[in-house]
Amino acid sequence: MPFPLDPNAPGGPRRSEYLRRSFAAVGAPAHAQSDEADVSIWLATPDRHEPLVVAEVDGQPIAALGLHGGKLMGDPKRVPPGVMALLQLRRLEARLIVSVFGV
Repeated sequence: MPFPLDPNAPGGPRRSEYLRRSFAAVGAPAHAQSDEADVSIWLATPDRHEPLVVAEVDGQPIAALGLHGGKLMGDPKRVPPGVMALLQLRRLEARLIVSVFGV
């Protein structure tokens, strides 16, 4: 679903364009931006390692954050800012669930 231009949005209509570009693949030309990118965020629990929050775009893992340490694994230049923000948000949500419920 594309981000509509919203003249009443905080930051004005350019804010919508900024968000649209943030979710596009880094380095992709403007006409190649896909509004249908499939973004998945999931929790991975490798044996004997810190749990990770992993981001996939169109089925390809592009980044992971350590659940507790927050260390980024992956090339930060390949991660669109919008996906990075979503990855960080999901990491914080998972940490909250672990701290509250002890899961």
